[in-house]
Amino acid sequence: MNDLKNIKVTTTSNFDNNEITEYLEPVSAHIVIGMNFFKDFLAGFTDFFGGNSHSYQNILASINEQAIEKIRKKAYTIGANCVVGLKIDND
Repeated sequence: MNDLKNIKVTTTSNFDNNEITEYLEPVSAHIVIGMNFFKDFLAGFTDFFGGNSHSYQNILASINEQAIEKIRKKAYTIGANCVVGLKIDND
């Protein structure tokens, strides 16, 4: 069986120089996180004055990493060695 760390993840529909021999069931992950009132309040200043909200960027990066890790684990449990066509929606 594959090691969890070796499960490759790509946003494309294939891996170069690799042949897909079998498609397994789709895997998905849902991450729900509550935002802190003070972060929302301070981000409002960024919205008003312009610029990047580093707190939101850090939270989104963390959510994306968590989602990819969950997807890797689910792929591992069904015997997959890669995940193709990854798509992450942040709402």
